[in-house]
Amino acid sequence: HIISCRETMGQARVLAAALCLCAAEGARRRREEREPEVGTWPGIDAQLQNVSDFFTAPAVVTSLVMCFSVLLICPAQKRFGYLGEFLKEFLGMIVMIVCTFTPGPFLGSFKGYEEWLAHVAGVIVADYLCGGPQVNPAVTIAMFVWRKISGYQVLLYIAAQMAGGIVAFPLLQSISTPYKAVIGGPEVGPEVTVAQGMFNEGVAMFLLMLGIYAFATTAIGNVYPVKQPLIAAVIRACIFYFGTTGPAMNPALGTTWAFYKSQSTAFPTDAGHYAIYWGAAMAGAAVATLLWSVVTSTGPFGEDTADKAPDTLRDVWSHHVKRLTERKTDEVLRDFAPNAKVTVQYLPENSRGTDVRSTDAKKNLEVLFNFLKGLREEDVIATDVEELSETTILYTWRAPSRKLANATTIAVFDSNLKITRYNVTVLFQ
Repeated sequence: HIISCRETMGQARVLAAALCLCAAEGARRRREEREPEVGTWPGIDAQLQNVSDFFTAPAVVTSLVMCFSVLLICPAQKRFGYLGEFLKEFLGMIVMIVCTFTPGPFLGSFKGYEEWLAHVAGVIVADYLCGGPQVNPAVTIAMFVWRKISGYQVLLYIAAQMAGGIVAFPLLQSISTPYKAVIGGPEVGPEVTVAQGMFNEGVAMFLLMLGIYAFATTAIGNVYPVKQPLIAAVIRACIFYFGTTGPAMNPALGTTWAFYKSQSTAFPTDAGHYAIYWGAAMAGAAVATLLWSVVTSTGPFGEDTADKAPDTLRDVWSHHVKRLTERKTDEVLRDFAPNAKVTVQYLPENSRGTDVRSTDAKKNLEVLFNFLKGLREEDVIATDVEELSETTILYTWRAPSRKLANATTIAVFDSNLKITRYNVTVLFQ
């Protein structure tokens, strides 16, 4: 809990810094009814005044309060975990926009592949730095259809994503202004009908989700340096071929960009905007999810759906141990949250192997599997499972025939019942 508290406080400090940095540009655009002025940064006094103006703007205050207020309705015992999830989506949205919306203004004038490569790199950096947040309401809906997240998490994630978008665009322009760059965003072309726009966004999102499933849920997904560039390439290809609506391929991007364009004073009132950027995109993501589920017999249409979605801590752990004893690395990795910290320790030190401590769960599990090689189920005796808290499991066992006096595993889970901390200590005779 202390470690989680420190991480969340660190995220909160980054959040505060981002809010202050974005305010100068946001408030200035709210006061000026014209395109952002390019040039040098204003003086510190002017920036502080703009911070005050931005955070006292009725539309900004109301919007951010509504987004953050979803934290008040979460279960009290899980509030701290949900706060971490909210901040992950919020900060992830900001980082994603900053990383992926800069290539055009800064490199678009080269008229070559520089912008494409920079955008691909931006997608990878944003995902890696923030631990793989969804940062997209359509993806969040897809995960709900896939039964990966709850209804409350849908509300939580979308609220965080919207708050991130409200903050990110003025922040990005404030960073870009000294370099005389003016950012752009997704908009519907002047001659595009609502039906055409919906088709464009829906198909783009459909193809993007198929790309995500193809590269993230198959064997390719186990190799991050291969998986993420391929997903980034799919995003870039969809942007190139479906440009009549941007495309946003992200409802939060489409709407928060429109909010920014209004000088941060109002959200769109046109129903067509929401039909295109929200209705069509979410429908495309949901259809892609169901299609992938049917074709691959996974997810909601998988034969072992009930087995893959235990809903209590003890059930999740039992399922994890089953996968572990079968030494199915890919399936075991599904039990871990992104950037989970894994430790394997041998006592006495260096008696049978080298201790490993890192966030590379796959590498550490391979070390553990190598140690367990040849261990039979009948060798293991006196297993015991104890719930130390609502988020922590203590698992102990021993195998005297293998000279293993005692083995202890402590696993800490997040609110999604994914493992975030995993400590294995092995004591030999």
